[in-house]
Amino acid sequence: MRNKLIDLMVVLAGICMTDIAHAAPATQGFVACGGNHFVRNGSTEEHTARYNIRNPNFSGAIVITNVTMYNGNGVQVFSGFPTDPEFKRVVLPLQTSRFTSNEIGGFLAAGDRPLMTFISWRSINASPVEEPIIGGVNRGLDTTTGYRVAEHSLGCRNVPRPVVP
Repeated sequence: MRNKLIDLMVVLAGICMTDIAHAAPATQGFVACGGNHFVRNGSTEEHTARYNIRNPNFSGAIVITNVTMYNGNGVQVFSGFPTDPEFKRVVLPLQTSRFTSNEIGGFLAAGDRPLMTFISWRSINASPVEEPIIGGVNRGLDTTTGYRVAEHSLGCRNVPRPVVP
């Protein structure tokens, strides 16, 4: 019995140490996400991306410093702050900000897809905070019936911060 308990304690300690190392506080960051924004089937389907920015901190707000979108050819199609009514530039503790790919101002042609979105953020008072959780969903909508025809995750990733010796 004692050996199993010690083994369990070692495993739990390893998990806790991994979580602590993974959730290292930061004062700023950069996230890259995929996405798409197009129509198909004779304009009867609209496929758009929705980005969600969640501040997981119990204290300490974060500020979105820029959103930049590029098409599949590397041409910048948007830079600035989304006008979506659900977008909040300052994301308070335990709150969420959202915006959609409608910001690019038109649907992408087949040769201009997919969409690459970069979101820059910083803590509001330069104190270290846990990195925001940024995710997204591509949605397909049948414009004649209003039903969703597709939905999948966008695969957002925090870009590692350089380690300064």
